[in-house]
Amino acid sequence: MKIENYLFSAQTSGLKKNGQLDLALIFSHIPLRVSAVFTRNKIKAAPVILSKKNSKNIIRALIVNSGNANACNGTDGIKDAKKVMSLVSGALNIKEDNILICSTGVIGERLDTSKIENSLPELVKSLSEDGAEQVARAIMTTDTFPKVVVKNMTINNKNYYILGMAKGSGMIMPNMATMLAFIMTDLPLSKNLGDALFKECVKYSFNSVTVDGDTSTNDTAFFLYPDADMYFGNNEPAHGSGKGGNKNSNKNNSNTNHNHSNNTADSRNIGEDNKYVRNSEHAAEYGGDAFKGILENDINYDIVKYSVGDVCFSLAKMIAEDGEGATKSVTVEVINAYSESSAKKIAFSVANSPLVKTAIAGEDLNWGRIMMAIGKTGARIKPNYVDIYINNFKIVENSKSLGFIGAENEKKIMSQKEINIKIDLKCGPSFFKVLTCDFTNEYININASYRS
Repeated sequence: MKIENYLFSAQTSGLKKNGQLDLALIFSHIPLRVSAVFTRNKIKAAPVILSKKNSKNIIRALIVNSGNANACNGTDGIKDAKKVMSLVSGALNIKEDNILICSTGVIGERLDTSKIENSLPELVKSLSEDGAEQVARAIMTTDTFPKVVVKNMTINNKNYYILGMAKGSGMIMPNMATMLAFIMTDLPLSKNLGDALFKECVKYSFNSVTVDGDTSTNDTAFFLYPDADMYFGNNEPAHGSGKGGNKNSNKNNSNTNHNHSNNTADSRNIGEDNKYVRNSEHAAEYGGDAFKGILENDINYDIVKYSVGDVCFSLAKMIAEDGEGATKSVTVEVINAYSESSAKKIAFSVANSPLVKTAIAGEDLNWGRIMMAIGKTGARIKPNYVDIYINNFKIVENSKSLGFIGAENEKKIMSQKEINIKIDLKCGPSFFKVLTCDFTNEYININASYRS
């Protein structure tokens, strides 16, 4: 699980009470751009505020901790996050402006930065091409499995890779969820193109998943890619972009000069000025031919958008499947709606309904709860023309039951691990799909004891 120019590392710092991995670092040898989407919760965690500011800059590193959200700590939270960024800056010899930071865990408790400081030397020393899955484990909270997806794509006869990882299990509801998602590619892109592409991919993936209807203070999704404009536009880095630190830095500094093999942080000063190419002579080495062919209206753009979107959707589906205490993965699809906004409103209403979700957990085909969730939205519909399918079995036509289906058929439908609810409104051309899960007693047990 490797991707060119990216290094990964994870450590146990003690932020988690269970002694599991809780600190992760992603580093790039070359300048990256980031397209980012953040929580729309008005109460934002300190890392969200600082990463949002730095997302305009060239990026070289991402530091993430779990076990503590560093949210609702006022100015102390900002101070703590800045201290972590300063520590990473010194350890990697890069500017703080070139660092992204994320935190996830308990809200309202101060972040113990000393634990991060103590773990940072080993975190940097162990940077490796092979550490992506360990990073995915380190960012988990109530997740039951690491969520990682790798996909390759071919642009102009050259292979490129997309690696995505995410965490999320509860407090999941756009925009977005208690969710961190990091998608990386070795294909150089311009920031304008990356922003447009990622915004569309997020809309139909991370912003289409819900577990419990709650929106976190820390939601963050990053799409990282080599900065094509710097490679091929012959542009100098803008303010805050940095080329990796002080030109006069001591390359024999023992804190940053790690004598690793080729599959780890190499033997040079890890944050020294990169000799990245910004001219046509070597453009192909960094995918220049591919980049020049990627425009928003051509087939290469569609290939990239599909590939990134597929990774995002796969991760979103994993989040829904891993909903706290979930036993069933649920898809709610609304078709033939008046507008996409009304389709989306209805889909989320059904997906978030505790009555619908508990009926699914109990394997009770109580379609009246679905009708209730449709009608309460106030969205424009034809009340007497609604059809409902569950796992392709039509149970409601024109808002009326098709009759007694029998206990055997009901069990056959509702006992499946994947439940697909399709709602045909028969009143327009629009549709929307939402990913969710059922509600069980275990959801209550997990959240009743989260801090203990």
